Amino acid sequence: MNLLKRWTYRFLSYLLITAVVFTFAQKVEAASSDGFTITASVLVAAPTVTSLSALTGSVLSAANITITGTGFFGSMFSSTVSAVNLDDGANTALTGVTVVSDSEIRATVPAGVVPGVYNVLVTAEGGTNLTSAVTFTVQAGYTNSITVNVLRVNSYDLIIKPVTNNIEVAIPVNSFKEDVSFTFATKANLPAADRAAVKLSAIGVTMTAIPHLQPVKNLTVTIRYRDQDILGLDEDKLAIAKYDTASKRWLVLRSTVYKDENKVTALVSHLSTYAIIQNVPAADLSGIRVYPNPWDTAAVPQGVVIDGLTATAELKIYTITGELVVVLNETNSDGRVIWNGQNSGGGSVASGIYIAVVKNGVEMKRIKIGVER
Repeated sequence: MNLLKRWTYRFLSYLLITAVVFTFAQKVEAASSDGFTITASVLVAAPTVTSLSALTGSVLSAANITITGTGFFGSMFSSTVSAVNLDDGANTALTGVTVVSDSEIRATVPAGVVPGVYNVLVTAEGGTNLTSAVTFTVQAGYTNSITVNVLRVNSYDLIIKPVTNNIEVAIPVNSFKEDVSFTFATKANLPAADRAAVKLSAIGVTMTAIPHLQPVKNLTVTIRYRDQDILGLDEDKLAIAKYDTASKRWLVLRSTVYKDENKVTALVSHLSTYAIIQNVPAADLSGIRVYPNPWDTAAVPQGVVIDGLTATAELKIYTITGELVVVLNETNSDGRVIWNGQNSGGGSVASGIYIAVVKNGVEMKRIKIGVER
């Protein structure tokens, strides 16, 4: 082999190696000036599926998932994915397939899939993976829990479907400082009410994350109910309460009741146990509580709650120097008021300590409220 031929052979070998790396599943052919030819075909590896953003869904509804893996572009610089399916016997096709990159697909598992545990199969230039490293479980009828890999750069609307009706949590983008495994589940055995001013329903939900992080943004929780779930409760006075494990007390959140839709919503800033409750006026002022206290207005913009009030109690808030800021009244017999951090003129108060004087015609009690802006 002359020098030119040896050089050409080495050059073509380099081309072949380059083709192996960058031009998969293609026929590679090159020739020297004297007709010396190298021909090779290199196969593309089948796609892989290594993780799913949601591991469970319900036969009752569609589920949006993000599929992570390899080989979605094949040898190209864009998608070669032709199908995404479940191996459920019917080879159910996922809908709304969007191939984001060589390693990420977004798709929807349709409603009505037969309950079971299934591999997620991706068909692309290199073929179809036979199994997936993780499986997707379709649950029959009602679902009491869901675990989702929450990526901090994405937003999520998670739904569980217990017999009492849907419970939902909306997680905004960048709600956590890092990615977490988020579990959203019903809570069957709720901690007992800690005072007569709180009447518990039987509907509860708990939220946890691994790693054990708290959100840096407010999440929106919506709890739906049936009429039989609130028997003995006043629907106009329903609210969502958080169970505080440190004080062993139910803390009532500022909530909105949609009676025509049988649901209650609230913003939450902590992963904990939540339940539908009814607030009732207290018998006396001994159990007054302020929360959060101190109140970070940026973290909890909906206001600071003062509960444990008797019916028609009056609350006057003063500065530390004795200047009257605002007067609040318990007027709807739910035993609480919410201060929005404004004075009687509608201006926002400054950071500092404020004194609330509560009177009900028989008793008087003073409490401190810290405001942080």
